Formats: sequence, structure tokens, C-alpha cells
Amino acid sequence: MAGVLAGLASLRIGVGRSLAVFAGIFALGCLCSAVAPTMGLLLSGRVLQGLGGGALMALSHVAVTKGFPERNWTSLFALISGVWGLSSLAGPLIGGLFAEAGWWRGAFLVFAGKGLLIALAAPWMLSRMGLSSRMNRSPGALGSHRVPWHSLTLLTLGVLAVAAAGVVPSVWAGFGLVAVGLTLLLSMLRAEILASGSLLPSAGLRTSPAVRSGLAMTLLLSVSTIAFLIYGPFLLETFYGIGALRAGYFVASESIAWTLAALAVGRVQPEGEPLYLRLGPVTVFCGLLGIAVFLPLGPSWMVLPWVAMQGAGYGLAYAFIVRRVVTAAPEGEREQAAGAVAAVQMLGYSLGAAIAGIAINSQGLEPMGDKAQSAIAVQGLFAAFIPFAALAIFAGRRLAALPSKAIA
Repeated sequence: MAGVLAGLASLRIGVGRSLAVFAGIFALGCLCSAVAPTMGLLLSGRVLQGLGGGALMALSHVAVTKGFPERNWTSLFALISGVWGLSSLAGPLIGGLFAEAGWWRGAFLVFAGKGLLIALAAPWMLSRMGLSSRMNRSPGALGSHRVPWHSLTLLTLGVLAVAAAGVVPSVWAGFGLVAVGLTLLLSMLRAEILASGSLLPSAGLRTSPAVRSGLAMTLLLSVSTIAFLIYGPFLLETFYGIGALRAGYFVASESIAWTLAALAVGRVQPEGEPLYLRLGPVTVFCGLLGIAVFLPLGPSWMVLPWVAMQGAGYGLAYAFIVRRVVTAAPEGEREQAAGAVAAVQMLGYSLGAAIAGIAINSQGLEPMGDKAQSAIAVQGLFAAFIPFAALAIFAGRRLAALPSKAIA
């Protein structure tokens, strides 16, 4: 929700103020979780963290497109990926240290302080860098960019239905919830294409194949790569007895590979983009196949390169996807387009999580079950995502074939 609202907020009040507002929401959420006396308040804090954090991620994309020349976008998106990868590496360590010290609330307090620091520093830093004037709200934005509550309601209900599908015990109920969720999401998409001043770049969706292909590619790659992030630690412990912290670093290797790949191609010129738009999803496809084969068969260390390959594939293509979507969007919709990429990425993770849950439930995977049967179940889990990775290859080839706008 916050991801799609971030671009709209930047149009209404500017990027600097939006960063401050959503960082404050994130800090409040961390504080609520830190002092929560009940699970209900803890979850309420997590909701606020999600709203703040989702918007901050999207606003980082918006800030790049509004504050810097287009020739710098790919490098800056690669740096954002690098920061994200480093945080994924540090996160399990920081959380583990607080947990082992018996003071899990302290982790929330530390991150509440981080959110407050961002809220106070972001507007000042943008001003010091001379970027504030370029990141102010768009003229007339208050009147022309209102919150589209109808689309936002459909999006929320659709994501909730899909998310619920991954945790209900009945496979058929799960499929039913996915069908309901997808119907709601398609209704939202139809409303967006027909609307003006909406959550997504409606004119870009109507007129630009690059916007459609780029958002589709983001969605498909996100769906394809989420299964190991969710079930990897559980499966590594089930098959090899690997502890939670070590398993967390298996998962973090995907983020590290994403970071290294993104940084490696960060300075590639536009004429080199098609290669990585094609290569990225193919690499994800191969990584997914390798995980399906080696995770249940072992040895455990053989899983690592395939997990890294999956992350590297996404990292090779991501910055170029964002640049092409934003440059292909009409001038008045670039903020929405930048925020939409991050929002569609989160939507893809939600859809992939639901599909993974249904696949696990349908296979009947049990932690202490028969090893041979469990191996078949794991292969079935990852096989469910191969069609999505194959479609991502098709979307990547289509996006690569489209002409890229000249660099400003």
C-alpha cells in the first residue's frame, strides 16, 4: 500500500517531506513493537513499520529520478541495491545478537532511533546537496493527484486474499482465495488504466509497451525468487540440521549476489542494457532449477551457488528495468512509475508467498517425514515457480527489444 502511495505523496508534498513523514511512521511502528505488552500491539507496530518502510523504499527510487540526471540513474539504482544487500547481510547478525542477549525489544528501539534520524536528517541533507528545489511537489499536484480510494481498496483486499491463500490448510480453499485475490487485483488494474491521477502510471500502461513489459518482468521475477527466502531456512534445517543463524546467511547470500551483480553492471551504457535484460531472467531460471535439484539431494554447500545465481540474475536486470519503465512513462507520471516498480515488486513477493504456501500444503511436507517423500515435495515446491521464471525470460526479451530513450 505504502509503495504505491509513495509516488503520489511525493507529488503532493515533495520527496523530502515525504521521506520525513514515512520515516516518522516507521520509527513509531518500531517504538510500538518495542514496548508492546501484547501480540496485538506488536502486530500493529509491524503494520506501521511496513507502511513506513515500504514508502521509504519507493521514495528512494523517486528521489533518484527527480534529483539526478538520467545518465546517473542506473548507477544510483545499483547503489540502492548495494545498500539493500548489505542490510540483508547485517540484519540476521543484529537480530541474532539482540535475541541471544535476551533483549529482542532492544532491536526495535535501535531501529526506532534510525527512523527518527532519517526523519530529521533527510530534508536537511537534500537541502545541503541542493536537491530540494528539484524534489519539491509538482505544480498543481494537490488538485490533480488525489488519493484513489477505490483502487487502493481493491489492491488491499486483493493482496490480503492472496496472502491468506498461503496459510490456509485446505489446498482448494487456497486456490479459491488466489482466484478472488487475482480478480480483485485485475479489477484494480482495469480501474487504474481507465483512471487519471491514479496509483500507477495509467497513461504509461495504456500507451507504452516498455512500461507494461517492465512492470510485468518485475512482477514475474519477484514471484520466481521468493520461495527460497521464505522456506529456505526451514528446509535447510529439515534436511541438514543447519541452525537458524547459519540458514539466515544462506538466504542472505542471495542478497549479496544481487548487490555484487548490480554494482558490476551499474555503469553499463544504454546500448549494453539489452544483454542484461535478457541474461538476468535466464540466470534466475537456472538458479531456480539448481535449488530444486540440489536442496533435497545435497550436500548443503551445493545449494549456495544456485541461491546466489538466483539473486545475481535479478540484480543484473533490476536497475535497467527501473530506468526503462521510468523513461518510458509520460513526463507527468515518472514519480508514479518509479514508485510503481517497488510496489509491483512487493506485490510479486506476496503472490509468490501464496503460491509457495499452496505448493507446500499440497505436497504435505512434514519436518520429520520420510526423506524421499520430502525431497519430492521440495522439488514440487520449486517446480511451481519455473513457469513464472520462463515468462520472465519472455518479458525480458520483449523489453530488451524495445528502443531505449536517449540519455539526458
